[in-house]
Amino acid sequence: MKKVLDVVEKIIDGLVALLIGAFTILIFVQVVSRYVFNNTVTWSEQAARYLFIWMIFLGMPVLYRHGEHVGFTMVVERFPKRVQYIIRIIIHLLVLFFCVFWLVQSIDFCGRVMGKKMVGLGLPQIYIHSCQPVGASLMIIFVLECIIRDVRGLLEKEALS
Repeated sequence: MKKVLDVVEKIIDGLVALLIGAFTILIFVQVVSRYVFNNTVTWSEQAARYLFIWMIFLGMPVLYRHGEHVGFTMVVERFPKRVQYIIRIIIHLLVLFFCVFWLVQSIDFCGRVMGKKMVGLGLPQIYIHSCQPVGASLMIIFVLECIIRDVRGLLEKEALS
């Protein structure tokens, strides 16, 4: 399972790198067109914003997988190893519950915006709002991996001594 998720992570990393590149180019074009040519590209700001949103929703699960999200590690690290594992498992379960709720709600929301168009770009709104079910699904997958990893760590006797 880890090898498959490593491949998924590499694909996500590549997509995020592409999005960062496109975002940077769009912002550069917007700045140059506004301050050099005194003419704004009307759609570039909205497109850059949506690229940024996709970057966040794709990058968030990868950060969670590596434990680089916001957390209270300073407090948790003061406990014995066994308690640390238990606390992390509880946190993962809470995050999993939230992500399942988020996935259900975001799918419902995507159904409601289906067929509607974005004002500035003229593209279907589903293109931007589908980042939420994608992000929630990836989070669920990576949170399950974290739960399995920490349960295994809790059950290993060498790690607890």
